[in-house]
Amino acid sequence: MKTILMSIKKKWWKLILSGKKTIEIRKTAPKEIEFPVEVICYVSGVGICGSFVCDYITKSNLYNHLAERSCLTPEELNRYANGRFKHGSKELFGWVIRESSPVQFDEIFPVTTDGVK
Repeated sequence: MKTILMSIKKKWWKLILSGKKTIEIRKTAPKEIEFPVEVICYVSGVGICGSFVCDYITKSNLYNHLAERSCLTPEELNRYANGRFKHGSKELFGWVIRESSPVQFDEIFPVTTDGVK
């Protein structure tokens, strides 16, 4: 199984762990990848906290369809996809999270850039 590192805000990570958020919304997706993939989650400002398995990625501009499972409103999805004042129908990618796969690691692994030039 391939592994991907994904940065996620703390709020969304908690909802993923709770099982309420079953789709992670992104503007991009890998062009060629075999599923399932393991997603290692870097929580912004915290470190690498856990993982989940993504079974597939759905591509859609039907924001009402993506809203409930992503814990976002159709309006929030529209702003994310099209910009603050624009209304459009740009497609978003929904990374579908396998049920019961999110795992919180026992230890948080900090990510530093010490020594990187």
